[in-house]
Amino acid sequence: MKKFLLTIFCVLAIWPNTSKGDERLCNYDKRGLYATTVDEILQMREGDIDLGTAALIISENWSQNVYGRRYRTELDDMAQEILRRMRAKRIPANYNAINLINDYLFKELKFNL
Repeated sequence: MKKFLLTIFCVLAIWPNTSKGDERLCNYDKRGLYATTVDEILQMREGDIDLGTAALIISENWSQNVYGRRYRTELDDMAQEILRRMRAKRIPANYNAINLINDYLFKELKFNL
């Protein structure tokens, strides 16, 4: 179940904006990228929230030793790598990409659950 939830989170947080034929990540130019507090996020319209940034900010509230926002660039880099692999294998941006994402996150990058 944890693997499924992490995969779904990654798909939602880093999925490309391919519905419009656009290769930019779905968080491109969202106001939520610049949020620094949970309060700022809660005041935004749903479409302005960047899910990845929001999750990282929330993680900072769990521990004073976590600096989640510095990982946003790494998330975007991982998303770009996933997009590159999808294009190379001609995998569409739908459920067919889940195995590719899982292999990258759990086998190659060794994310543990």
